[in-house]
Amino acid sequence: MKGQNVIHIKLDYEEVLQGKRDILYSEEGLIKVARIIKNYQNLRLKELKLKLRTHKIIKETALNIKNLENILPEIEIQSIHKEKEKRILKEFRGLKQEKKYDLSLENQLRDIQKKLKELER
Repeated sequence: MKGQNVIHIKLDYEEVLQGKRDILYSEEGLIKVARIIKNYQNLRLKELKLKLRTHKIIKETALNIKNLENILPEIEIQSIHKEKEKRILKEFRGLKQEKKYDLSLENQLRDIQKKLKELER
């Protein structure tokens, strides 16, 4: 500290107390944030472990299903099932188109209501 000018600042007792309080509140806040971060890291680790376990179970299940498909003989019910599935898909597409039509009706209704509100002004 040779060659440096030392500056002294006078603080009132209340200013010193308030400064100490502020520092303690800051430390308390930082400790709380550190605790939250640590808790988050633990939860994230648990989540990743569960996801990994779930992924392994799904892989095993898919493998077991493929093995069963290879072992079990095909039967005619599958062709009936495929026809039924196609019929259901067609019905679903029909419902989807009706829904689009309903959306356009909703838009038209909103436009009419908007025009009515403008006329009332």
